[in-house]
Amino acid sequence: MSVKYPRVVLDSRLTWRVHLDVRIKKAHTLLWICRTACGVMWDLSPKVVHWPYICIIRPSITFAPLVWWPGCQTASAKKRLSGVQRHACFGMMGVM
Repeated sequence: MSVKYPRVVLDSRLTWRVHLDVRIKKAHTLLWICRTACGVMWDLSPKVVHWPYICIIRPSITFAPLVWWPGCQTASAKKRLSGVQRHACFGMMGVM
C-alpha cells in the first residue's frame, strides 16, 4: 500500500521502491522529450543539451532527497539512478 504526498510516494514499509519507480519513469520520459526536442531534431551542441538535464531532469529526481535518501543506499537503487544519468550522457553525446 502506498500514499502519494505532493511528489513523494510513501509505502507502508518506507522502502522507497515505489517512489524511485515513479521518479525514474518520469526522468526517462523527460529525457526522451528533451532529447527529441533539443538534441536530435536541431543538432545542438552537447553544452546546450546538458542544460535541460541540469535544470529540468535532475531536480525532478532529487526532490526532497533528505526524506528518501536512505532508500537509495541499496545497490539496485544506485544502479537504476545511474541508468538515468547514463541515458542523459548518451543524449548529450548524440548517441542513440
